Amino acid sequence: MSDDRSEHDGQSTSSVDLQKLSQLIANGEHPFPTEIDIESQTRLANLVRQHRRNSLLDLFAKQIAVEIHRHNNRLA
Repeated sequence: MSDDRSEHDGQSTSSVDLQKLSQLIANGEHPFPTEIDIESQTRLANLVRQHRRNSLLDLFAKQIAVEIHRHNNRLA
């Protein structure tokens, strides 16, 4: 019984760890691990790509908001 629970906990922890690790990698705070299996590398690479994409979209949105604010202040 404890073996089943530890396996389940390991899977949950592994998934959470990949989320945390992908954020660190996307922020340039940790190198991409090559010692993990190919399936995990693929999942991790996809998560890193998603974090970087979201960061880039946030940057674009902030820049657009700044430009709109500047434009509105010029009109007032």
